[in-house]
This record gives sequence, C-alpha cells and structure tokens, in this order.
Amino acid sequence: MLYKSININLDKPELICFVGAGGKTTTMFKLAQEMKALGKKVLVTTTTAIYYPSEKDFDNRIIADEKDILKLATQDAESEKITVVGREVSLENKLLGLSPLVVDRIYTKEIYDVILVEADGSKRKPIKAPNHHEPVIPK
Repeated sequence: MLYKSININLDKPELICFVGAGGKTTTMFKLAQEMKALGKKVLVTTTTAIYYPSEKDFDNRIIADEKDILKLATQDAESEKITVVGREVSLENKLLGLSPLVVDRIYTKEIYDVILVEADGSKRKPIKAPNHHEPVIPK
C-alpha cells in the first residue's frame, strides 16, 4: 500500500503536498482511494491547477469562492469520503486551486483526516524545472 511506503500516520491529521514532474495527480488520487478504504475523511485540492478529475475519483466536490470554502468544507466532512475542492473549473477543464492560506485554515480545523494537495504543475511533462514561484506549498 502506498500510504505505508510514505509513512503516513493514521492517528493524526496529515497534509501532504505533491510536487515535481509527471504522476502527481495519479498518485494523489490513488492515495485518496487508499485512505477512503481505511475509513478516512479525505480532501483533495491543488494550489495551482489540475485537470478536472474523473467522477470515479471522488465522492463529492466543492467549487466555490475561497471565502465560502472553509464553511462548506466543514459541513461536508464525512468518513469514507473523498471531497475535491477548488475555486472554479476553467474553460480548459482545469480545477483551479486554493491559496495556501485557505489550505492551512482547513488543516488547522482538523475536520479531514488527510488533505492531499497538488502543489506544483508540470503540464504532463516527465521532467520539470521549477519556476521562481513554484512549488506553492502551504505551511
């Protein structure tokens, strides 16, 4: 299992950021499914943008202004559920992410067992060099 290989503590809330080249989104959703199978409340988001995930990859979605997301995310948290959160879906079918500050606020509320964040874009390239503003990682 992936969660064992990256040493996730199942007894406390975890915030995990994915950075680098290809495979981040796939790995993030694989880990989300593992956590769900273990009865965990999982939030999946990005601090950049990701292609909108397949409906099979999540149970619920919250698309809202950042000022409303904390309230909506608090109301939504349920065990054995994956919730995808973003500000909007772009014309290119990308989920536009949250600011690191909003991710930090959700994490400190401890309403999700696991928060998974894609914090770096690579445009599906197998190799990447970060730009000056990347990665976008919450505290």
